[in-house]
Formats: sequence, structure tokens, C-alpha cells
Amino acid sequence: MNEGKATRYHRLRRRAQVLGAAAAVVVVVMLLGSGGSISIRNTAFGVVGGAAGQVGWSQAGVAAVYTAFVWLLLEVVLLPVHVFRGYVLERRYALSEVDGFQWCRAHVATVGLSLMLAVSTAVVVSTALRLWPSTWWLVCAATFTAASIGLTALAPLSVIPWFYGVSALAADAPRACLATLAARAGVPPLPIFQCAVGGRTRRAQATLVGLGPTRRVLVSDTLLADYSKREIDAVLAHELGHHVHRDVWQLVAFEFGVGLLALRGAGWATARFGPILGLTGPSDVAALPLLALGAGALAAVSAPIGYALSRYQERRADRFAIRLTDDPASLVSGLRRLGAQNLAEEAPSRLVELLWHTHPPLGRRLAAARDAANGHRSDAVRTASPGG
Repeated sequence: MNEGKATRYHRLRRRAQVLGAAAAVVVVVMLLGSGGSISIRNTAFGVVGGAAGQVGWSQAGVAAVYTAFVWLLLEVVLLPVHVFRGYVLERRYALSEVDGFQWCRAHVATVGLSLMLAVSTAVVVSTALRLWPSTWWLVCAATFTAASIGLTALAPLSVIPWFYGVSALAADAPRACLATLAARAGVPPLPIFQCAVGGRTRRAQATLVGLGPTRRVLVSDTLLADYSKREIDAVLAHELGHHVHRDVWQLVAFEFGVGLLALRGAGWATARFGPILGLTGPSDVAALPLLALGAGALAAVSAPIGYALSRYQERRADRFAIRLTDDPASLVSGLRRLGAQNLAEEAPSRLVELLWHTHPPLGRRLAAARDAANGHRSDAVRTASPGG
């Protein structure tokens, strides 16, 4: 693996991400401090005020128009960062094969989806603040969690096919393998589908998606084309481990707790600093950026805890895959090839791991799998030895 290349790639990605976050914060602070947020609110009232007969719908409309304007403003400001991080950097390190037109089309689709989510979020928050001023944060946290569960369940049927081609597997071997692994684990077999990413990226992966009846494993065509059967089996066993341990539900519970704290803290910050900024109260639509700033700050502080939970789940899934397949060597081989193909960092600093990584560093995952392989070989030798 070219560790220097992977390190440079991820360092540049992190810098771009930090720059983008800092730029967004600057824009939000400028809107609040300059009175720009109030001006946009007044403009939104002018657009919506005469079109709605009821105060509730009028307020929701103002929140929608206001958020759409601010969100598109942020997208314009952050466009250079998006281009560098999503197109220039990916092409420079040969991870993406899309041309400029294809990237622009995909980015417009992403912006459209994010805009719908942002507007929906703002309408929910604005409505909750108006109807339940004392418990709005609890109502919003429950609503957002329910929406997250719904989106997770619908993603394999709508969101993912919007960006990638998803189809039934042409080969029967992975399907039969996953069914065999599920039988060993004592759970019903999961559907498995192919996700067409070849031609867009050289990355290879398998992912557990969906909930309940939509739960399935998506395997990239690049993984199916380039990896051995035993390596694919090990990767599928890892994904099955996430399913068996209900990792998605653990993350949902964590995010609900973070949402409660972040929204509660955002409400406090708005009540404390809103009057200084000329806002009429937490339900003022112009206060939405202040709410977002407070909630975002608390979410950022809690992010390392969420990353630690995710890393724990990944380590557990690796151990599960080794036990289920009884083939640690194939997991070692598969992880190493995936790391090289996807430009994974093998040995980042501890600080980088804590602040950025949802997966354990590749070097540690390989070492753990090698230890399991060595232990497996030692057990085999002892069993084969006379009197062992």
C-alpha cells in the first residue's frame, strides 16, 4: 500500500472539510451579526404573507422560503470546496472516473435532496416552536429520529437507486454464500444486490442498508469483479455481523440522545443571545441560523463519541466474520486489498483517529485479523500433534 499517497489524500480531504465548516460558520455569524438574517426573514414574509390564509401555514411557508434562500447561499459559498473535495481531489488520486458534466449532474441532485431535507427540518422546528414552546426540542428530536428511521428504510428503494444502478446479482455464489453464513449465525437470510459504481469510481465495498423488510446487503460491482470468492465471503460475513448485532439501531439510539442535547442546548443559546441580535424570540424564523449554530456545535463535540461507537461496531463485525467463516486469512487479504484500492490510512495519528475515523485504522484491523489467523494456525498444529 502507498501509505504516503493515502495520507496526503486524507489530509487534503480533512483540510477541505474543516475549511468548508469554517466558511459555513462565518456565513451564519455574518448573517446574524449584520442583520442579514432579519432582512431575509422580512423578504420571506413578503413572499409568503399574502399567499396563506392561516397563521400556521404562513409561518411554515416563511420558514421554507427563508431556509431555501440561506441554504442556496451556503451552497454558492461552499461550491469551490465541494468541487475540490468531490471532483478535483477524487480525480487527482484516481478514485473517480466521472467527467465534469457527470459530477455536476450528481452534485445538483445532491443539492436538491439536501435542500428538501433542510427545508423540511426548518418547517418542523418552526412549527414545533410555535405550537409547543416548552417541549419543542423533545418533539423535534422524536420527529427527526422517526424521519431518520424512515429514510434508512426507504433508502434501498429510492435514494440509493437515484444515484447508482441497483440490480439483482448475476452470479449465484455470493447469494448462496450469504444464505449459508446467515444459517450458521442463526438468522434469516438477507437479500443481496449489486450496486453499479464501476465507471464512476475505483472504490470497492459492501454495505448493509435498509431496515426491516428493506434490509439488504449491497455489493459494488468492483468488489464482485476483482476479489476472490473467499475474500467476498469474509466481507459479506462482516456485513452480516452488523445485522446480527443490530448496529443500526444502536446508532439510531445514540443519535436520538445527541439530538435531544443539541436541540436543548440550541434553545438555550437562542434564548440567551437572540435578544442581543435583535431576534424577537426562539420562534422567530430569523433565529434558525442561531439554532443551527448551537445544535451544530454540540453535535460536533459529541461526534468523537459516535465515531468511537462506530469503531467498536466495526471491530466486533471483524471478529464476527472471523468466527463465522473460520478463515481469518481471507479477511486479512480482503481488508488489505480494500485498503489499497480505497486509499485507506493504515496508521493515522491517535488524534486523527479520535476526531475523524468511523472505522479502526487499517493497520490495527489487519493486526487483529493476523493475530486471529496465527491463533487459528496454532490451534490446528496442536490438534494435529501427537497427544495434542
